[in-house]
Formats: sequence, structure tokens, C-alpha cells
Amino acid sequence: MKPSPSSAVIDSLVASAVAAGAGDGSGSKEAAVAWGALWRTVLELPRWFFVKDDSGSMRPGLVTFNGESAVPAFTDMARAIAFADGGRGGTNAVFASPPRDVLQAAASMEDSGVRLFAFDIQDTPFGIKPSMLRTLLDDLARLKARTAQTPAGQDDTQESTIVDELAASARATPGDTAAQSALWQAVFELDHWYFVPRGPSQTPLAVSHEAGPTLVAFTSASRAAAFAARLPEDETVPAEDRAAAPSVVAVPTASVVGYVEALVEAGVAVVHVDPANGAFSVSASSLRALHERVVGSL
Repeated sequence: MKPSPSSAVIDSLVASAVAAGAGDGSGSKEAAVAWGALWRTVLELPRWFFVKDDSGSMRPGLVTFNGESAVPAFTDMARAIAFADGGRGGTNAVFASPPRDVLQAAASMEDSGVRLFAFDIQDTPFGIKPSMLRTLLDDLARLKARTAQTPAGQDDTQESTIVDELAASARATPGDTAAQSALWQAVFELDHWYFVPRGPSQTPLAVSHEAGPTLVAFTSASRAAAFAARLPEDETVPAEDRAAAPSVVAVPTASVVGYVEALVEAGVAVVHVDPANGAFSVSASSLRALHERVVGSL
């Protein structure tokens, strides 16, 4: 079994974070950004994988990591199985649990002597205290809740989302493929992308740019609606039809690559996302290859 594409992204994020320095608050701003991108990606995984101890219960075994008692955790099943096959019960000893379920016991884990979660210890190892990871999870949940509660149509320019944070991380480390991968992985995990339709045929808005016609995309309906509200009246649409015309079009993320590729044939060269917020771009013709690199084949 091969590691998942998400693990390849995490490996790159680990390398970037370690190279940037300490992530405990004592390091540089670049280190804080790099470690933040890593932990957001790890916490967004649907499940972590563990290897049971010898008790027969659903309890992970312990290892020593950096001189501390640690629970080995894995970012995908293949890595957990590889660890379990080393005399630790094999495939049948592997189990999975959502991060929030695991971290509900963070305090009791530390009380019982567990000092760290040690992730992917046979590949690109990195560790953190359970209580600190629980704090990061709660912070992430608050950020997601704030994003979800933004009313449709409200200008949420001042509201920071997970994608905005990852876009800031990518900008802070130009040329860092790991930061770019983490950003686009989060974008491809959205349920929908949003566009502003214009013209009689209601095609999505594309603006002129020196790089070529640029498709404007949004990560939320509220951002697309706020942008549309700032545009002048669309004089190409008869006045009687404007009120009935939608101000925002939602495209399921599973379909967005094909949607953009059809626009590439019409001349679109660039996709620019959230111009008033995260503001990041990609060549429209390379969107499929980007998806395959950070998520997998469609």
C-alpha cells in the first residue's frame, strides 16, 4: 500500500517547518507560519491511524520519541501498517480515529505520563504535546465556525478563513511547494467554488490581465456576492432580465476542473481566487495537474 497524496504534502510541510526553526513560539515568524500550515493540514485529516498495544483493547501502544513517552500516530493507513508490521501485531493491530475524538482525552493522556504525539515516526517524524494539539484543534474549530456563520451576501473581507491563513503562509514562503500544496489541498476540499456570471450567456466573470484573460473565483458564496455587488450594472443583459439573473454560480469542486478546462478552450489563461482576501492564482491549464499532485486523480 502506497502513502496517500496528503502524506506527501505533509512530508513537504514537515521539511519546511523543520528548516524554518522551532515552532513553539520561540522561533521566527517564518517558523510560526510553517508550523501553523503543517498543523492545520494534520488536524484537517478525517482520521489518524494508530497501532494497538498488547492489551487487546483499542488503546495505542507507546514509544520513546526524543526521550519522551509518546503515542505514535500516522497520517495514513499505509504508514501505520508499515509500523505495525515491525513486530507490533501487523495489519490487524491498526485502527483509526478522528482527531477530535483522540484529543478529547488529551488531559488524561498527559496525566498518565504521555508527553507527545509522535507522527509518522518511520518517515518524516514530528511531535507535539497532546494539550497543545488540543488547543490548536479548538482554535481551528473556532476559525471554521466563524467562517461558516458569515451570512450569504455579507462582505466578509475582514474575516480570516483557513484558506486565507494558508494563502498567507504560501505568500510568506515564496517558492515553497509544500505551502502551495497545503493551500490548494484546502481549496480542493471545499464543497463548491463560486463564480460571478456576466453577460447574456451568464458566463463566469473573467478580467483582463497581462498574463491573459483571468477567471475570478471565490471560496464562499458571500465573497462572490460581495464582489458582484461592487460591479457596475451589466448593461449587456436586458434590464427586465437582470433581477432574475443569479449574482453567484456555485460549481461543485468535483466538477470544477472540467468547468475551468472548458473555459480554457474559450481563452481563459489564469484562475485568480478571492481577490479581496487570500488573493492567489494558478494557470488555468495546469489546474488538473495541480489537483492530481495534491489530491489525486479525478
